Amino acid sequence: MAGILGGFLESWKKKRAEAQEKRKDLDEQYARITDNVARLKSKDPETRKSAAIEAQASLVRWWDHHYYYNLIPLISDRDPEVRKAALQSFREMMHEDYNRFSPPFVGLGSIENIPTELIVAHFSEGRRAWKESPYFPAHQMAVDSIRRLVGRERDGEVLAEAQQTLELGLRLIHGDKSLLKSFDMMEMRRGW
Repeated sequence: MAGILGGFLESWKKKRAEAQEKRKDLDEQYARITDNVARLKSKDPETRKSAAIEAQASLVRWWDHHYYYNLIPLISDRDPEVRKAALQSFREMMHEDYNRFSPPFVGLGSIENIPTELIVAHFSEGRRAWKESPYFPAHQMAVDSIRRLVGRERDGEVLAEAQQTLELGLRLIHGDKSLLKSFDMMEMRRGW
């Protein structure tokens, strides 16, 4: 009996330590989110720019989809460098988020040998999951902000970035069928 109880106690201690470690990791992730959100709202343009750049490289946004709503205002920031960094981040994030729900085919051999019906079904199911995700409304808001920016942007580099990001966003949100037809096979093989 003591052996069973001792084994149970050891197992419980191990599980408790693992749970505490997970909690610590989550606390660190939320601390990073909070820190970056504060930096996104900073009065210093360099701080806002670096926070916008960090947004695309960081996966912290996947722990809190509200993170996007703090990045969206930077699309219309006074500083063109901040606007450009925010647009670049959104373009990368749109790719990554969409691929989370509609991953490319991996390990199925040559893409040319996969029936078109299977490819369409795969993307349709992924699009459905993506549209039901909490990220989809944030993407829609970002695309609306980018659309307004394109109409009034004067900086050539920022305008080019905005047009590229807007094109991608519209294609992903509205399910442009040319996304399937004109999909570059090399991009599909490397995960888009």
